[in-house]
Parts: sequence; C-alpha cells; structure tokens
Amino acid sequence: MAYSHLWDDPGLLRDIVMSTKPSPNCHPCYLRGYDPRRRPWFLQRNSDLPIDISHGIESSFYRNYTGFEVESPRDLETFYNTDFFASTGVCARDTYLGGALTVRVFIGAQHQLEFVHPKEVERYLNSLLRAKLSSGFKLRLLLWAEYDASKFGCICPVGSRCTLRRQNEEIADNIVGMLEGLEAFGGEFGMGDRRSVQFSVGIAGEGDAANPYLKFDVPDPFHNNMEAWLTVLRHELYSIEAKRQRPFRA
Repeated sequence: MAYSHLWDDPGLLRDIVMSTKPSPNCHPCYLRGYDPRRRPWFLQRNSDLPIDISHGIESSFYRNYTGFEVESPRDLETFYNTDFFASTGVCARDTYLGGALTVRVFIGAQHQLEFVHPKEVERYLNSLLRAKLSSGFKLRLLLWAEYDASKFGCICPVGSRCTLRRQNEEIADNIVGMLEGLEAFGGEFGMGDRRSVQFSVGIAGEGDAANPYLKFDVPDPFHNNMEAWLTVLRHELYSIEAKRQRPFRA
C-alpha cells in the first residue's frame, strides 16, 4: 500500500508500462512501444534508492496494474517468470497480482478451423488457481478468431450449402463449445476472495489480431445456445457493414 499512490498518475503509469522489458508472448508493453528511456529515475538500475524500496515499488506495480495480457494460456508460465523491469528480479510469481489479467484463447481462423479443445486450455488456466492473486482480482478470457470481415455474417438463402455460412457456424460453435468447456474452471476460479472471470469474444482480420473489428463481452456465458450466438454475431457484423456503407459526410 505504501506505493499505491504512484499509480494514480496516468502519465507516470504509462511511462512505466512503456519502459518495461517486453516479452514475446506476454506484456504490459507491446514490442513496438518499448522505450527504456521513459523509465522514471526511481526505477533506473543505477538509481541511488535502496534495493528494498525499488523492490517494493516493483511489487506494488504487480499488485495494482490492470493491463497485463498473455497471447495464449500456454504463455502463463512465461508471464509468471518474466522480470518486466529487468532490474531487481521481481516477477509475477514473487508477489500478489491484484489488478487484472487478460488471457487470449485462440478459436480458429477462416482457413484453419481446427477446434482447440477446452480441456487443453483448462490445463494451462488451472495454474491460476495456484497463483498469488489478491482479493478482487479480475481474469478476462478473450476468445478470438481471425476472419475476413467482408465474408463473415452470411445468412444467404442456400443455407447449409453455403461454404461461408458453414464456416460462420463453425466459429460460433467453437465459441459455444469453449464457453461450455470452461464453465467448471470459471466457477472454481470465482469462488471466494471476490475474484471474477469475464468472458469476451473478439474477431479480427487475418494477421491483425491486435485490432479486432468485432469485440464484445459475454454477459451470461453458460446459458446461450448456437442460434443465440449466431444472432449476436450477425447483429454485430451487420452494424459494422452498415457503418462501412454509410456515405461520407464532411
């Protein structure tokens, strides 16, 4: 708590985040934004601060930062063991995470619709049940796929004979299957200590996962069927298409 006031300054927080050592598959900082020159003086390796104070500030960062993200459940171990400050050796495994963590769960791509089995995902996520997490910690599971926006949302009258419609339904089916498969984990993780799990869905263009054109939170993940999911996905994509076709006005 002694250093928690540092994180009330959004400018200082951003400088610290952008100066942290990047990791290929987990971050508070994307590789393209890394700039060690933005690191405040009191976190510089050659600062005159006693090591216990530097250690305390870095530990406080882990307890308060809400922007941690990993690219896959497989990367959780890398996340736990990354010293983002590359200085005192403090890692997530050494302190309590008190903010939030987003874990991306890949569902499939337009030309690669192999379903990732929920049991495999759950096996990696179970490490979070043993991690040091403070009361109120928020876990966000982002189920995402890569798909050409211009080809998604097809409801043409030929029905099941339409290749695009079958691919749309397969992605929706994969999303539903993953939500149902992770129901037990979500229930166990959310027990006690006010910890919570938020499921979200994101669909981006191929090779552009950082900029999804469809992204929404799932309000009640375990009480939706296939048709409900297709309805939600179509509605979201039709609204995108309507905006795209809207005439430009100066």
